Amino acid sequence: MELLLPYLESDGFKQGLIQDYRFCDQDFLNSTVLKMPEDLGSGKLILFSKKNFHFFRGKWNFHEETIFHSPHKVGDNGMMDFRINKEGRSAVILLMTKKNLNTILPILMV
Repeated sequence: MELLLPYLESDGFKQGLIQDYRFCDQDFLNSTVLKMPEDLGSGKLILFSKKNFHFFRGKWNFHEETIFHSPHKVGDNGMMDFRINKEGRSAVILLMTKKNLNTILPILMV
């Protein structure tokens, strides 16, 4: 299974899970809980969103092998990707531009 979701847009990400993958949503405090339908697997995630800042946290297990794709490339809109794994280690993908080559190089910092 391939999930195509715009992770830079919290509303698009949420609506994609609800409309395209039939997740159920429930508002909870200042977040939204998105629960996976049982025929796809088990699990849920919580989406926190405030103005132009958002993050999601969750645990899910699909019945079949699943790949996550986004239509956004790393660095679109000057954003960075910040991740925390279950051991509490963080990783940040920063973008640096090498002026003389006019290319963008992703850098992973752990």
